[in-house]
Amino acid sequence: VIVIKGDDEASGPLKKVRGGMHDLEASGKSLTASMGRLQSGWAAGTAAVVTFTAAMLKVVEAAAEQEKLEKRLEAVYRTTGGTVGLSTTALKDYATALGRATAVGDESILKIESILLTFRKVSGDVFKEATERVFDMAEVMETDAKSAALQLGKALNDPIRGVSALTKVGVSFTEVQKKQIKHLTETNQLADAQKIILGELRSEFGGAAKAAGQTFGGALKGLKGDFVDLAQAIGADPLPGLTTFANDLRGIVQAASELDQAKHLVTNFFE
Repeated sequence: VIVIKGDDEASGPLKKVRGGMHDLEASGKSLTASMGRLQSGWAAGTAAVVTFTAAMLKVVEAAAEQEKLEKRLEAVYRTTGGTVGLSTTALKDYATALGRATAVGDESILKIESILLTFRKVSGDVFKEATERVFDMAEVMETDAKSAALQLGKALNDPIRGVSALTKVGVSFTEVQKKQIKHLTETNQLADAQKIILGELRSEFGGAAKAAGQTFGGALKGLKGDFVDLAQAIGADPLPGLTTFANDLRGIVQAASELDQAKHLVTNFFE
């Protein structure tokens, strides 16, 4: 019988290799779990940032829209030769003041002012009250403000015909009022004739737009306008800052995506 003896020099190193592989596998699983927790944290943070950014972008859109409408107002003002008797600054300030008192945004008021400017016989305080009455009419009659502005603008520009037109849409004038309006118009006292028309609208619809502004929905609508007004009051232009912020947000989202890819690779390697 021949017995061959030899030293076992391989089993020890092999055990160490196996032990090392087990340790490496455990480390890999730990790394995967850590990356998963990190990814969850990033996801939650990214979701919060996205929500905030979306809300801010709504404000920025409103600011951009208001700027566009202010430019339009200025253009119409120049075209009509300023017959309204008020400066563009006064018109913008009035839009802001009326917006704060009602459920109507500055943007909508600027649109209506631009329409009323085209009726060159409507001016001064009559113009201001006409702007407010447009939104009262729209609220009560459940029509759009543009249609109400065209109806009222025509009526004030030509009171005699305007009385008939307004009567057809539900505004009631007494025979005495009709005679007064006709007499004042024919004797070149147009502003006084216009005030009778506005007075009747005030008695029938007055305060409807302001009342709507006192509701919860009206308050929410006004909040967006307040943010825009605040930015303008402090002389801040939010667009450049939010553009930078949006680009930074893209970097965060892209990094989160890359983290997800890395987690996937590590998981597959150790499974």
